[in-house]
Amino acid sequence: MRVVLGRYLFEEADEFLRHRHMVSLLLATGIVLSFCATWGFLELFGLVPQIGVFHISWGFFAAWGFASALVGLFYR
Repeated sequence: MRVVLGRYLFEEADEFLRHRHMVSLLLATGIVLSFCATWGFLELFGLVPQIGVFHISWGFFAAWGFASALVGLFYR
């Protein structure tokens, strides 16, 4: 999937759309990394149950959709 996203960003002709997608991807990455770090810390002390790594991928795409909506509102 990373290859597909990378090719899309590389081949996007419109610089403004490329910038919006890059900002959305960076925001989504930050959201997911923050969530995973917090969840992992709480998991060490047994406060939350362990989740599978598979769930991180759909969580990233959900965060990307949320970030895209935020960026779309910002550039309105």
